[in-house]
Amino acid sequence: AGKKVYLALDSSLAITGTTLAVAVQPYHVHLMWNGEIPASQRLLTLKFPIAVVFASGLSPSAGIARVAATAQTDLDIQKNASSVGTVRWAASGTAATFIMSLQTTFAAGDILEVFAPASPDATLANIGVTLAGLRSA
Repeated sequence: AGKKVYLALDSSLAITGTTLAVAVQPYHVHLMWNGEIPASQRLLTLKFPIAVVFASGLSPSAGIARVAATAQTDLDIQKNASSVGTVRWAASGTAATFIMSLQTTFAAGDILEVFAPASPDATLANIGVTLAGLRSA
């Protein structure tokens, strides 16, 4: 006899016949820097192979510093050489917060870059950042 499987579906899942399809797929961009961040350093350059959309506020992105900042430190997120967002560590903070005022879509071929500030914090070090987006049709 066949076995029954029960699923809780949300808007990202659909069943057609006997096929389960995932309509929305995550896309993560990772950045890691060991040591202190040099002034104005380009920390990441990525050319997107597919279209990806990032929600305003960059939720549910995450960032950590293993050595806390002494003062607020902002990394500049750019799309095709224009600023679209910020990764921020508060003074004495080790968890990053994210600022992106609008939903931002990167088309296939667009360039994402992340830059350190011109005057970086003297102590912020050993950072890891994951920008969480969704593949776009």
